[in-house]
Amino acid sequence: MKVKRTIIIRDQHLRRIRNNIRKLLLSACSAEQSKIHDERDRLRECDDYYDNEGVLKQAKELNGQSWAIERPLRASILLCPACFQSDKDMTYNPVRKEWYCTGCYAELKIGFTEEGRPKQFP
Repeated sequence: MKVKRTIIIRDQHLRRIRNNIRKLLLSACSAEQSKIHDERDRLRECDDYYDNEGVLKQAKELNGQSWAIERPLRASILLCPACFQSDKDMTYNPVRKEWYCTGCYAELKIGFTEEGRPKQFP
């Protein structure tokens, strides 16, 4: 997306549906990341963790898998990267390519404008 866009849902029923879908997707991501972290923690319990190249390679792959889930999650409309809330209306920032809740977006816009960087939050 190339322009600033705000998505506001006024209908209470649709808002509840949106929030429940977001919670479902976030819990699925959380469950998958939990499995990956548990496996990585299990690897770290090995006595030769730092000496075994195979174990280190496997831990690095698990870390990559975790970030493969985390990176798109941070850029998605599911979660505000500033306050981590998922039940708010969101505004897209085309410069940062992230979705922020409307409250955080307004605060960040004021802050960046006062710092002399108004182009960061159009």
